[in-house]
Amino acid sequence: GQFNQAAPPTSVQGTLGSVDLQWDGIDDSGASLDPNGLGGIDLTGNIANQFYARGSADFDFDTEIRVYSGSASDYCTGTFTVPGGTEDADFFILFSEFSDVGSGC
Repeated sequence: GQFNQAAPPTSVQGTLGSVDLQWDGIDDSGASLDPNGLGGIDLTGNIANQFYARGSADFDFDTEIRVYSGSASDYCTGTFTVPGGTEDADFFILFSEFSDVGSGC
């Protein structure tokens, strides 16, 4: 996977920032997303049904997870909010809570 930091993880209230975490195969390039990079891996294999994240926040922020299905215009998206004042909290988003974009995933 690739980790591309677009903005510092700490900021002053009222500023915007983002962090992109990309896992799209072993091409070793974070420069572009390969929407077919996992080669058809089934994320629900081994009875998985959710994504898990752990985080902290001084201020509320929304997080989006996208799962691509071979095309940059066909994916599923799921969102969750990390509330301000959170320290080392666990977050779960069920695959069933994702919405389709284009043909979905």
